[in-house]
Amino acid sequence: MNFDPNEFLDLLRTAFPGLTLHSTLPAGYADWMERRDLPEQLSKFLKDTALASEVEVGPVVFHDSRRIRAWDTDFPNFIDRGFLIVASVLDGDFVVIDFQGAGVTGIISHDGEYWDESTDLRSTFSPVADSIVDFARLALEQR
Repeated sequence: MNFDPNEFLDLLRTAFPGLTLHSTLPAGYADWMERRDLPEQLSKFLKDTALASEVEVGPVVFHDSRRIRAWDTDFPNFIDRGFLIVASVLDGDFVVIDFQGAGVTGIISHDGEYWDESTDLRSTFSPVADSIVDFARLALEQR
């Protein structure tokens, strides 16, 4: 899994030089990661890259830390099935990290019924890049 926070942030800064991170993590953010039992490497990455605002890179909007957590409130079954929503593409599809696998990053269509616990998210997942860093690089190439 390539969860290199420096490389990821450097890529985002290329597209958005005014990028800002939280100087301290938002209240409850670290507790939320622990409660949701996110893998240690992914949790560390999220802490090191806690965006203070959303960042648009080409066709992708990378979500700030509050929005990432809010997606879990809206669709808890994503994390339950090993996916973390970290961004969206301009058509509204979800960009997710498959943290039960090798950290592959890809797309899950926004057209599904994700509030329904019986929805098979794995069957709708389309891998795009080997990691979130590689996904950010692809987004940068598309701008």
